[in-house]
Amino acid sequence: MKKSLMFLATLTVLTAGCAVAQPGYNRYPTPAQTNPRADDAYEAYRIDQLDNIVGLTNRQEKQLRKIENDYDRRGLTARERRNPQAFQRLQREKQQAMLAVLTPAQRQKLFAFQQGRRYDRGGIYGRRG
Repeated sequence: MKKSLMFLATLTVLTAGCAVAQPGYNRYPTPAQTNPRADDAYEAYRIDQLDNIVGLTNRQEKQLRKIENDYDRRGLTARERRNPQAFQRLQREKQQAMLAVLTPAQRQKLFAFQQGRRYDRGGIYGRRG
């Protein structure tokens, strides 16, 4: 009887320990975590969109890709991931570094494009009223 009670107690402890969620375990990983090439493809798409808007030179494209890769490699520590301000700060630094690559005329063209799209959120139906 003692052996069977001891066995049940051990079994209960072992199964309860496995059922507890692991800290740091991400149940729904982003595509970039499961497939780094998906992140690279998305970054290439965004750089191509920027190229269509402002007309980047080959040198500028290479610099932008280098900035993207540097910030991907840099990442955030586990403690910083829990802090939204740290993530926003990193994104702001990345955006400023990317804007520094553009010439003043290209920056102005980009800002004008963004301003023009600011109120164009109506989709295919436009504004209703």
